[in-house]
Amino acid sequence: MAPIYAREVDREQALQDLADECTREGGSAWLMAVQPRSADEGEAYRQLFDRTRLRELRKVWKDANRGLSSLTAPELARLQRKLQREYDAIRASTSSPAKLVWRPKLRGPNS
Repeated sequence: MAPIYAREVDREQALQDLADECTREGGSAWLMAVQPRSADEGEAYRQLFDRTRLRELRKVWKDANRGLSSLTAPELARLQRKLQREYDAIRASTSSPAKLVWRPKLRGPNS
């Protein structure tokens, strides 16, 4: 396991590479460092940008996708509504909903 500092440097470099590419393509991007002033503020930042629920939802979508071929049309419709509600709840609670553009691809038996 790499030291935390090394992972942060790798992540920062990856973000800088994305910012550079955006700039080359005519866009604007800034890589900003934010330092919390207190432990409470640090915890608030972590919660604000936490993607745990999104990762969990992606796993649920992946698991659901495995059993789609055995579901009837009404069951598929219910599953789709349920997953959409979960996705919408996460999107509503995230700090940057524009970043959550990943959509599940539910495939039926004829897809």
